[in-house]
Amino acid sequence: MNIRKLDLNKDYHIVEDWWKQRHWTPVAKEALSTIGYIVDDIAAMWLYLSVGSKLAWIGFPIANPNTTKEQRNDAIDLLFNTIHEYAKINGYDFIITTSNIPAVINRIEKIGYIKGDENVSHFWRKL
Repeated sequence: MNIRKLDLNKDYHIVEDWWKQRHWTPVAKEALSTIGYIVDDIAAMWLYLSVGSKLAWIGFPIANPNTTKEQRNDAIDLLFNTIHEYAKINGYDFIITTSNIPAVINRIEKIGYIKGDENVSHFWRKL
């Protein structure tokens, strides 16, 4: 598997299509971090770095629904490992992410995340 930094100008249409295929609202390109990674044509994930704290956030993981479960699992594992390492190298001590998808919840608990809140609604507002 090949991982590379995501170029939003060239790659946004790929992840936008994955969100649409899953019947999810695509995240606006302007809301996505410039620190994003994509594994082949399988999955993508972004890292958001806090200013003034040692907390980073993993946001908007998405996988191509036209790939196998095994491909998606391997790609997502690679993305988590890469993002964890990037955050650590850049001085971050904590990382947070959210999900309401049972398979994702199981994965993040297995790789050492501690569950915080449950049944939380996320609210967005454009400024």
